[in-house]
Amino acid sequence: MDYPPPGAPDPGAPPDPNATPPGYSDPSSGWLPPGWEGGPSGYGPPGGTLPPDSLPPGYGSPGEPGGGQGPWGGGSGQSSAYGGPYGPPAPRGPRRASPLAIVVGAVLVAALIAIPVVILTSSGAASQATSLYTRSMQLAGDSVGFHYVSSWTGGGEPTTTYAGDAGQKDGTQVIIEPTEYGSEQYQELLATDQTLYFEGNAPALEDELGVAASAASGLAGTWVSLQPADAPYSDAEVGLTVASDVGVTGFVATSTAQVTGAGGAKLTRIKGTVAATSGVPSATVQVDISPSSNLPVSIVITYSDGTVNTMTFTEWGTAPAVSVPATPVAWSTLTTSSPPDGYGSGETPTASPTPTPTPAAVGAA
Repeated sequence: MDYPPPGAPDPGAPPDPNATPPGYSDPSSGWLPPGWEGGPSGYGPPGGTLPPDSLPPGYGSPGEPGGGQGPWGGGSGQSSAYGGPYGPPAPRGPRRASPLAIVVGAVLVAALIAIPVVILTSSGAASQATSLYTRSMQLAGDSVGFHYVSSWTGGGEPTTTYAGDAGQKDGTQVIIEPTEYGSEQYQELLATDQTLYFEGNAPALEDELGVAASAASGLAGTWVSLQPADAPYSDAEVGLTVASDVGVTGFVATSTAQVTGAGGAKLTRIKGTVAATSGVPSATVQVDISPSSNLPVSIVITYSDGTVNTMTFTEWGTAPAVSVPATPVAWSTLTTSSPPDGYGSGETPTASPTPTPTPAAVGAA
């Protein structure tokens, strides 16, 4: 009788369901077709390399790009769930494999090793969406500049609008928002030496810069300069640079789809969710990117309270043009104090309740 050589499988033994089929690898995220690579996202095209698991300085993990509040959050009285950066005039590195290729590959391998197709397909779709979203954030964060428009609607409040041009070290933005101080209207400029210039109406001066109400009307329309050490600077500076702009903090990508945008443009839509955090309700998110550049075209965040934040991005690779005011007034020379809930909170002090008078006794003279 012939015996198998030492170390060889026993031909009479039943097949091992966990054995690796010939020519396949076993990355941590699942099985892949021959020639595909495993990596941070779990998938990669033959011969390609996947983006690194980490993001450029200032970025968070794929689940939390940016890691902080975005423009339109952190300052100007908004408590948004996004913050992070956006990118370059041209894509770098290999193109991502199409969602269809990933799903088809998963189905074929699942059939071979008898795992439920629905589980692997769902995992592959989420992995592909996360990889594509992360790549888009990396590319966007390297951009020399772009133009953005952001609007907040719903929730029973008037529309708030932000528009500007963000650069790597400078930027401009114009903001119109309703607050308890009134309708704030102001514009900001950030020079490359990091001096920030602010010009606005009286409500904006009171809320954003803490200018005393008695002096605010006289300063309306006057340029005020701020330095990084000035108290309102960190809130006012948000949204002026690429690194403080777009991205969705806590975003969990779940799927991608091909959609048609304005003018018939073919776009890839990444869908996902954001869990509720302190002061911020849960939300559904859709990120539309251009397949030709992998750069964002729009982001729509729909919160469970009915508020919707819509952002659009254009002019990728265009640096902002910042014209510095000639004779600004230094913020440090003004009479100021921090608003009750902080700079840019939009909230005025709550009036003390008026005592309820005691009714006169019935039948009193």
